[in-house]
Amino acid sequence: MFAASTQFFIMSPLLAQISRQYCVDKELLGLLIGAYSLSLGVSALFSGFVSDQIGRRKVLLIGSFFMGLMLLLHALAFDFYSLLTLRFLTGVAGGLLTGSCIAYIRDFFPFQFRARANGLVLTGSALGQILGVPIAVILGEAFGIQSPFFVLGIIMMATHLLILRVLREPIDRKEGVPQIATQQVIKEYKSLITQPFYQKAAYGYMLMFFSLSAYLVYFPQWLEQIKGAKPVDIAFAFSLGGIGALLAGPVGGYLSDKAGRKPVILAANLSLAGIMGLSLFSPLDVYWASATFAVFMFLMSARSVAFQSFISDSTCDLNRGKGLNLMIAIGQVGMILGAVLAGPVYANWGFQFNAIIAGVFSIGMAVLVSTKWPLASTITIQESEQSSNETNVQLKPATSLK
Repeated sequence: MFAASTQFFIMSPLLAQISRQYCVDKELLGLLIGAYSLSLGVSALFSGFVSDQIGRRKVLLIGSFFMGLMLLLHALAFDFYSLLTLRFLTGVAGGLLTGSCIAYIRDFFPFQFRARANGLVLTGSALGQILGVPIAVILGEAFGIQSPFFVLGIIMMATHLLILRVLREPIDRKEGVPQIATQQVIKEYKSLITQPFYQKAAYGYMLMFFSLSAYLVYFPQWLEQIKGAKPVDIAFAFSLGGIGALLAGPVGGYLSDKAGRKPVILAANLSLAGIMGLSLFSPLDVYWASATFAVFMFLMSARSVAFQSFISDSTCDLNRGKGLNLMIAIGQVGMILGAVLAGPVYANWGFQFNAIIAGVFSIGMAVLVSTKWPLASTITIQESEQSSNETNVQLKPATSLK
Protein backbone atom coordinates (compact mmCIF):
# COMPACT_ATOMS: atom_id res chain seq x y z
CA MET A 1 0.00 0.00 0.00
CA PHE A 2 2.90 2.37 0.68
CA ALA A 3 4.44 1.92 -2.76
CA ALA A 4 1.19 1.59 -4.73
CA SER A 5 -0.50 4.57 -3.08
CA THR A 6 2.56 6.80 -3.15
CA GLN A 7 3.08 6.34 -6.89
CA PHE A 8 -0.53 7.51 -7.37
CA PHE A 9 -0.53 10.37 -4.87
CA ILE A 10 2.71 11.91 -6.10
CA MET A 11 1.16 12.57 -9.52
CA SER A 12 -0.86 15.48 -8.17
CA PRO A 13 1.98 17.39 -6.44
CA LEU A 14 4.31 16.62 -9.39
CA LEU A 15 1.93 18.01 -12.03
CA ALA A 16 3.46 21.49 -11.88
CA GLN A 17 6.95 20.03 -12.32
CA ILE A 18 5.74 17.79 -15.15
CA SER A 19 4.24 20.84 -16.88
CA ARG A 20 7.57 22.68 -16.68
CA GLN A 21 9.77 19.70 -17.58
CA TYR A 22 7.74 18.58 -20.62
CA CYS A 23 6.20 21.99 -21.56
CA VAL A 24 2.62 20.72 -21.23
CA ASP A 25 -0.52 22.87 -20.95
CA LYS A 26 -2.11 22.54 -17.51
CA GLU A 27 -5.47 21.54 -19.05
CA LEU A 28 -3.86 18.28 -20.29
CA LEU A 29 -2.31 17.27 -16.98
CA GLY A 30 -5.51 15.63 -15.75
CA LEU A 31 -5.07 13.02 -18.50
CA LEU A 32 -2.24 11.47 -16.46
CA ILE A 33 -4.74 10.75 -13.68
CA GLY A 34 -7.44 9.69 -16.14
CA ALA A 35 -5.21 7.26 -18.07
CA TYR A 36 -4.17 5.52 -14.86
CA SER A 37 -7.75 5.26 -13.64
CA LEU A 38 -9.03 3.96 -16.98
CA SER A 39 -6.57 1.08 -17.20
CA LEU A 40 -6.97 0.32 -13.48
CA GLY A 41 -10.73 -0.02 -13.94
CA VAL A 42 -10.49 -2.37 -16.92
CA SER A 43 -7.74 -4.44 -15.30
CA ALA A 44 -9.70 -4.72 -12.05
CA LEU A 45 -12.59 -6.42 -13.85
CA PHE A 46 -10.44 -9.29 -15.06
CA SER A 47 -8.24 -9.49 -11.95
CA GLY A 48 -11.29 -9.99 -9.74
CA PHE A 49 -12.44 -12.84 -11.94
CA VAL A 50 -8.97 -14.45 -11.86
CA SER A 51 -8.45 -13.99 -8.11
CA ASP A 52 -11.70 -15.84 -7.38
CA GLN A 53 -10.32 -18.82 -9.31
CA ILE A 54 -6.60 -18.97 -8.51
CA GLY A 55 -6.49 -16.98 -5.25
CA ARG A 56 -5.62 -13.48 -4.07
CA ARG A 57 -1.97 -14.29 -3.29
CA LYS A 58 -1.09 -15.22 -6.87
CA VAL A 59 -2.73 -12.09 -8.24
CA LEU A 60 -0.90 -9.97 -5.65
CA LEU A 61 2.37 -11.56 -6.74
CA ILE A 62 1.72 -10.82 -10.42
CA GLY A 63 0.49 -7.30 -9.75
CA SER A 64 3.37 -6.30 -7.48
CA PHE A 65 5.98 -7.54 -9.97
CA PHE A 66 4.33 -5.82 -12.95
CA MET A 67 3.88 -2.53 -11.08
CA GLY A 68 7.49 -2.64 -9.90
CA LEU A 69 8.65 -3.15 -13.48
CA MET A 70 6.51 -0.30 -14.85
CA LEU A 71 7.69 2.09 -12.14
CA LEU A 72 11.31 1.27 -12.93
CA LEU A 73 10.62 2.00 -16.60
CA HIS A 74 9.43 5.51 -15.69
CA ALA A 75 13.14 6.40 -15.70
CA LEU A 76 12.98 6.14 -19.52
CA ALA A 77 10.09 8.62 -19.96
CA PHE A 78 11.36 11.31 -22.36
CA ASP A 79 8.19 13.35 -23.02
CA PHE A 80 4.60 13.80 -21.86
CA TYR A 81 3.17 11.05 -24.07
CA SER A 82 5.74 8.43 -23.06
CA LEU A 83 4.93 9.24 -19.43
CA LEU A 84 1.21 9.00 -20.24
CA THR A 85 1.76 5.52 -21.74
CA LEU A 86 3.67 4.35 -18.67
CA ARG A 87 0.94 5.69 -16.37
CA PHE A 88 -1.62 3.71 -18.36
CA LEU A 89 0.42 0.50 -18.01
CA THR A 90 0.99 1.12 -14.31
CA GLY A 91 -2.77 1.38 -13.91
CA VAL A 92 -3.08 -2.18 -15.24
CA ALA A 93 -0.94 -3.33 -12.32
CA GLY A 94 -2.96 -1.14 -9.96
CA GLY A 95 -6.11 -2.96 -11.03
CA LEU A 96 -4.50 -6.27 -10.13
CA LEU A 97 -3.53 -5.07 -6.66
CA THR A 98 -6.40 -2.90 -5.46
CA GLY A 99 -9.33 -5.29 -5.33
CA SER A 100 -7.22 -8.33 -4.47
CA CYS A 101 -5.79 -6.56 -1.43
CA ILE A 102 -9.26 -5.70 -0.08
CA ALA A 103 -10.58 -9.19 -0.90
CA TYR A 104 -7.60 -10.82 0.84
CA ILE A 105 -8.42 -8.92 4.04
CA ARG A 106 -12.08 -9.98 3.77
CA ASP A 107 -11.05 -13.63 3.29
CA PHE A 108 -8.58 -13.64 6.16
CA PHE A 109 -10.22 -11.63 8.97
CA PRO A 110 -13.55 -12.21 10.80
CA PHE A 111 -16.28 -9.58 10.66
CA GLN A 112 -15.61 -8.00 14.06
CA PHE A 113 -11.99 -7.14 13.16
CA ARG A 114 -12.29 -6.56 9.43
CA ALA A 115 -12.68 -2.78 9.31
CA ARG A 116 -9.77 -2.35 11.72
CA ALA A 117 -7.66 -4.58 9.47
CA ASN A 118 -8.64 -2.44 6.48
CA GLY A 119 -7.74 0.66 8.44
CA LEU A 120 -4.38 -0.74 9.48
CA VAL A 121 -3.46 -1.69 5.92
CA LEU A 122 -4.49 1.77 4.71
CA THR A 123 -1.95 3.32 7.08
CA GLY A 124 0.58 2.30 4.42
CA SER A 125 -1.14 4.73 2.10
CA ALA A 126 -1.00 7.43 4.77
CA LEU A 127 2.71 6.84 5.32
CA GLY A 128 3.12 7.30 1.59
CA GLN A 129 1.78 10.82 1.97
CA ILE A 130 3.76 11.59 5.11
CA LEU A 131 7.09 10.29 3.84
CA GLY A 132 6.72 9.31 0.18
CA VAL A 133 5.18 12.48 -1.27
CA PRO A 134 7.62 14.96 0.35
CA ILE A 135 10.60 12.86 -0.70
CA ALA A 136 9.15 12.48 -4.20
CA VAL A 137 8.65 16.24 -4.59
CA ILE A 138 12.23 16.92 -3.48
CA LEU A 139 13.63 14.19 -5.75
CA GLY A 140 11.55 15.43 -8.68
CA GLU A 141 12.81 18.99 -8.24
CA ALA A 142 16.45 17.86 -7.93
CA PHE A 143 16.73 14.97 -10.42
CA GLY A 144 13.63 15.11 -12.63
CA ILE A 145 10.16 13.67 -12.20
CA GLN A 146 11.29 10.16 -13.25
CA SER A 147 13.45 9.67 -10.14
CA PRO A 148 10.74 9.15 -7.46
CA PHE A 149 8.98 6.53 -9.61
CA PHE A 150 12.23 4.61 -10.02
CA VAL A 151 12.75 4.53 -6.23
CA LEU A 152 9.17 3.34 -5.71
CA GLY A 153 9.78 0.63 -8.32
CA ILE A 154 12.60 -0.74 -6.19
CA ILE A 155 10.33 -0.71 -3.11
CA MET A 156 7.58 -2.53 -5.02
CA MET A 157 10.00 -5.22 -6.16
CA ALA A 158 10.99 -5.72 -2.51
CA THR A 159 7.27 -5.97 -1.69
CA HIS A 160 6.92 -8.70 -4.30
CA LEU A 161 9.54 -10.74 -2.43
CA LEU A 162 7.73 -10.14 0.89
CA ILE A 163 4.45 -11.42 -0.56
CA LEU A 164 6.27 -14.45 -1.92
CA ARG A 165 7.80 -15.33 1.46
CA VAL A 166 5.16 -14.21 3.99
CA LEU A 167 1.58 -14.33 2.68
CA ARG A 168 -0.42 -17.53 2.47
CA GLU A 169 -3.66 -18.17 0.60
CA PRO A 170 -6.54 -18.04 3.14
CA ILE A 171 -9.00 -20.03 0.96
CA ASP A 172 -8.27 -23.10 -1.16
CA ARG A 173 -8.53 -22.40 -4.88
CA LYS A 174 -8.31 -24.31 -8.12
CA GLU A 175 -4.87 -25.28 -9.30
CA GLY A 176 -3.57 -24.48 -12.74
CA VAL A 177 -4.24 -21.72 -15.23
CA PRO A 178 -7.79 -20.27 -15.06
CA GLN A 179 -9.97 -20.68 -18.12
CA ILE A 180 -11.37 -17.25 -18.85
CA ALA A 181 -13.75 -16.63 -21.72
CA THR A 182 -14.81 -13.06 -22.46
CA GLN A 183 -18.45 -14.12 -22.77
CA GLN A 184 -18.33 -15.77 -19.35
CA VAL A 185 -16.74 -12.68 -17.77
CA ILE A 186 -19.41 -10.43 -19.28
CA LYS A 187 -22.20 -12.80 -18.22
CA GLU A 188 -21.05 -12.97 -14.60
CA TYR A 189 -20.50 -9.23 -14.26
CA LYS A 190 -23.86 -8.58 -15.91
CA SER A 191 -25.45 -10.88 -13.32
CA LEU A 192 -23.84 -8.83 -10.57
CA ILE A 193 -24.62 -5.36 -11.86
CA THR A 194 -28.28 -6.18 -12.44
CA GLN A 195 -28.68 -6.64 -8.67
CA PRO A 196 -30.02 -3.49 -6.92
CA PHE A 197 -27.38 -3.76 -4.18
CA TYR A 198 -24.46 -3.64 -6.61
CA GLN A 199 -26.10 -0.86 -8.60
CA LYS A 200 -26.25 1.30 -5.48
CA ALA A 201 -22.70 0.31 -4.56
CA ALA A 202 -21.53 1.35 -8.04
CA TYR A 203 -23.13 4.78 -7.63
CA GLY A 204 -21.47 5.08 -4.23
CA TYR A 205 -18.02 4.29 -5.58
CA MET A 206 -18.47 6.73 -8.47
CA LEU A 207 -19.49 9.55 -6.12
CA MET A 208 -16.62 8.77 -3.73
CA PHE A 209 -13.90 8.75 -6.39
CA PHE A 210 -15.33 11.74 -8.25
CA SER A 211 -15.26 13.95 -5.16
CA LEU A 212 -11.68 12.82 -4.42
CA SER A 213 -10.24 13.59 -7.86
CA ALA A 214 -12.21 16.81 -8.35
CA TYR A 215 -10.52 18.26 -5.25
CA LEU A 216 -7.14 16.53 -5.19
CA VAL A 217 -5.81 16.83 -8.76
CA TYR A 218 -5.35 20.61 -8.84
CA PHE A 219 -4.89 21.26 -5.13
CA PRO A 220 -1.05 21.46 -5.42
CA GLN A 221 -1.22 23.85 -8.38
CA TRP A 222 -3.65 26.03 -6.44
CA LEU A 223 -1.19 26.14 -3.57
CA GLU A 224 1.64 27.08 -5.92
CA GLN A 225 -0.11 29.59 -8.18
CA ILE A 226 -2.58 31.25 -5.78
CA LYS A 227 -1.04 30.71 -2.36
CA GLY A 228 2.56 31.18 -3.51
CA ALA A 229 3.67 27.79 -2.18
CA LYS A 230 7.10 26.35 -2.93
CA PRO A 231 7.81 22.62 -3.45
CA VAL A 232 8.72 22.28 0.22
CA ASP A 233 5.35 23.82 1.17
CA ILE A 234 3.50 21.35 -1.05
CA ALA A 235 5.47 18.53 0.55
CA PHE A 236 4.46 19.88 3.98
CA ALA A 237 0.79 20.00 2.96
CA PHE A 238 0.79 16.39 1.80
CA SER A 239 2.64 15.33 4.94
CA LEU A 240 -0.13 16.87 7.03
CA GLY A 241 -2.67 15.15 4.80
CA GLY A 242 -0.84 11.89 5.34
CA ILE A 243 -0.99 12.32 9.11
CA GLY A 244 -4.73 12.86 8.80
CA ALA A 245 -5.10 9.71 6.70
CA LEU A 246 -2.85 7.77 9.10
CA LEU A 247 -5.10 8.63 12.03
CA ALA A 248 -8.24 7.93 10.01
CA GLY A 249 -7.28 4.31 9.27
CA PRO A 250 -7.41 2.90 12.81
CA VAL A 251 -9.98 5.44 14.08
CA GLY A 252 -12.35 4.93 11.16
CA GLY A 253 -11.92 1.16 11.33
CA TYR A 254 -12.57 1.04 15.07
CA LEU A 255 -15.67 3.24 14.83
CA SER A 256 -16.97 1.20 11.88
CA ASP A 257 -16.61 -2.05 13.83
CA LYS A 258 -18.23 -0.57 16.96
CA ALA A 259 -20.83 1.93 15.75
CA GLY A 260 -21.55 0.48 12.31
CA ARG A 261 -20.42 1.24 8.77
CA LYS A 262 -23.28 3.57 7.76
CA PRO A 263 -22.96 6.16 10.56
CA VAL A 264 -19.25 6.61 9.82
CA ILE A 265 -19.89 6.97 6.07
CA LEU A 266 -22.64 9.55 6.64
CA ALA A 267 -20.66 11.60 9.16
CA ALA A 268 -17.55 11.61 6.95
CA ASN A 269 -19.44 12.69 3.82
CA LEU A 270 -21.32 15.52 5.50
CA SER A 271 -18.14 16.73 7.20
CA LEU A 272 -16.32 16.65 3.85
CA ALA A 273 -18.98 18.92 2.37
CA GLY A 274 -18.36 21.32 5.26
CA ILE A 275 -14.60 21.27 4.68
CA MET A 276 -15.15 22.03 0.99
CA GLY A 277 -17.20 25.04 2.04
CA LEU A 278 -14.43 26.22 4.36
CA SER A 279 -11.93 26.16 1.49
CA LEU A 280 -13.98 28.83 -0.24
CA PHE A 281 -13.36 31.29 2.60
CA SER A 282 -9.87 30.27 3.72
CA PRO A 283 -7.40 33.19 3.96
CA LEU A 284 -4.47 33.39 1.53
CA ASP A 285 -2.21 31.37 3.80
CA VAL A 286 -0.56 28.13 2.75
CA TYR A 287 -0.54 26.73 6.28
CA TRP A 288 -4.29 27.21 6.72
CA ALA A 289 -4.84 25.48 3.39
CA SER A 290 -2.53 22.64 4.49
CA ALA A 291 -4.46 22.19 7.74
CA THR A 292 -7.71 22.08 5.78
CA PHE A 293 -6.19 19.43 3.52
CA ALA A 294 -5.21 17.32 6.56
CA VAL A 295 -8.82 17.28 7.74
CA PHE A 296 -9.95 16.49 4.19
CA MET A 297 -7.67 13.44 4.01
CA PHE A 298 -8.75 12.25 7.47
CA LEU A 299 -12.41 12.28 6.45
CA MET A 300 -11.72 10.84 3.00
CA SER A 301 -9.78 7.90 4.45
CA ALA A 302 -12.33 7.22 7.20
CA ARG A 303 -15.09 7.20 4.58
CA SER A 304 -13.11 4.83 2.37
CA VAL A 305 -12.44 2.34 5.19
CA ALA A 306 -16.09 2.25 6.25
CA PHE A 307 -17.51 2.03 2.73
CA GLN A 308 -15.12 -0.69 1.56
CA SER A 309 -15.91 -2.72 4.67
CA PHE A 310 -19.65 -2.16 4.12
CA ILE A 311 -19.49 -3.50 0.55
CA SER A 312 -17.10 -6.39 1.23
CA ASP A 313 -19.24 -7.63 4.15
CA SER A 314 -22.05 -8.54 1.76
CA THR A 315 -20.06 -10.59 -0.76
CA CYS A 316 -19.45 -14.34 -0.59
CA ASP A 317 -15.98 -15.92 -0.46
CA LEU A 318 -15.73 -17.37 -3.96
CA ASN A 319 -17.16 -14.32 -5.75
CA ARG A 320 -15.73 -11.53 -3.61
CA GLY A 321 -12.99 -10.63 -6.06
CA LYS A 322 -15.46 -10.08 -8.89
CA GLY A 323 -17.83 -8.01 -6.78
CA LEU A 324 -15.19 -5.73 -5.27
CA ASN A 325 -13.25 -5.28 -8.49
CA LEU A 326 -16.42 -4.49 -10.41
CA MET A 327 -17.19 -1.72 -7.92
CA ILE A 328 -13.62 -0.41 -8.07
CA ALA A 329 -13.69 -0.44 -11.88
CA ILE A 330 -16.93 1.54 -11.93
CA GLY A 331 -15.50 3.86 -9.30
CA GLN A 332 -12.63 4.65 -11.65
CA VAL A 333 -15.20 6.13 -14.04
CA GLY A 334 -15.88 8.68 -11.32
CA MET A 335 -12.14 9.23 -10.86
CA ILE A 336 -11.67 9.81 -14.61
CA LEU A 337 -14.63 12.17 -14.88
CA GLY A 338 -13.49 14.13 -11.84
CA ALA A 339 -9.90 14.43 -13.10
CA VAL A 340 -10.89 15.39 -16.65
CA LEU A 341 -13.51 17.90 -15.46
CA ALA A 342 -11.18 19.40 -12.85
CA GLY A 343 -8.83 20.84 -15.51
CA PRO A 344 -11.29 23.09 -17.39
CA VAL A 345 -13.06 24.06 -14.15
CA TYR A 346 -9.77 25.10 -12.54
CA ALA A 347 -8.55 26.94 -15.65
CA ASN A 348 -11.79 28.88 -16.18
CA TRP A 349 -13.30 29.45 -12.72
CA GLY A 350 -10.64 28.64 -10.16
CA PHE A 351 -10.10 26.00 -7.49
CA GLN A 352 -13.05 27.15 -5.41
CA PHE A 353 -15.40 25.64 -7.95
CA ASN A 354 -13.46 22.35 -7.81
CA ALA A 355 -14.10 22.37 -4.06
CA ILE A 356 -17.81 23.11 -4.57
CA ILE A 357 -18.16 20.18 -6.98
CA ALA A 358 -16.36 17.84 -4.56
CA GLY A 359 -18.64 18.95 -1.73
CA VAL A 360 -21.82 18.45 -3.74
CA PHE A 361 -20.83 14.92 -4.71
CA SER A 362 -19.97 14.12 -1.07
CA ILE A 363 -23.48 15.17 -0.07
CA GLY A 364 -24.83 13.00 -2.88
CA MET A 365 -22.98 9.98 -1.48
CA ALA A 366 -24.38 10.70 1.99
CA VAL A 367 -27.91 10.77 0.61
CA LEU A 368 -27.32 7.51 -1.28
CA VAL A 369 -25.95 5.66 1.77
CA SER A 370 -28.71 6.96 4.06
CA THR A 371 -31.42 5.24 1.98
CA LYS A 372 -32.44 1.62 2.51
CA TRP A 373 -30.09 -0.86 0.82
CA PRO A 374 -31.38 -4.13 -0.66
CA LEU A 375 -29.63 -7.37 0.24
CA ALA A 376 -26.97 -8.58 -2.13
CA SER A 377 -27.24 -12.03 -3.67
CA THR A 378 -24.42 -14.49 -4.10
CA ILE A 379 -23.44 -15.36 -7.64
CA THR A 380 -22.32 -18.98 -8.06
CA ILE A 381 -21.13 -20.41 -11.33
CA GLN A 382 -21.47 -24.15 -11.87
CA GLU A 383 -20.33 -26.00 -14.95
CA SER A 384 -23.06 -28.03 -16.54
CA GLU A 385 -22.45 -31.77 -16.60
CA GLN A 386 -24.03 -31.95 -20.04
CA SER A 387 -21.89 -29.24 -21.66
CA SER A 388 -18.65 -27.66 -20.57
CA ASN A 389 -19.47 -24.61 -22.65
CA GLU A 390 -22.58 -23.66 -20.66
CA THR A 391 -22.71 -21.97 -17.27
CA ASN A 392 -25.67 -21.65 -14.94
CA VAL A 393 -25.98 -18.50 -12.86
CA GLN A 394 -27.69 -19.00 -9.50
CA LEU A 395 -28.64 -16.38 -6.94
CA LYS A 396 -28.57 -16.95 -3.21
CA PRO A 397 -29.25 -14.45 -0.43
CA ALA A 398 -26.06 -13.12 1.17
CA THR A 399 -25.58 -12.31 4.84
CA SER A 400 -27.62 -9.26 5.89
CA LEU A 401 -25.89 -6.18 7.28
CA LYS A 402 -26.74 -3.72 10.01
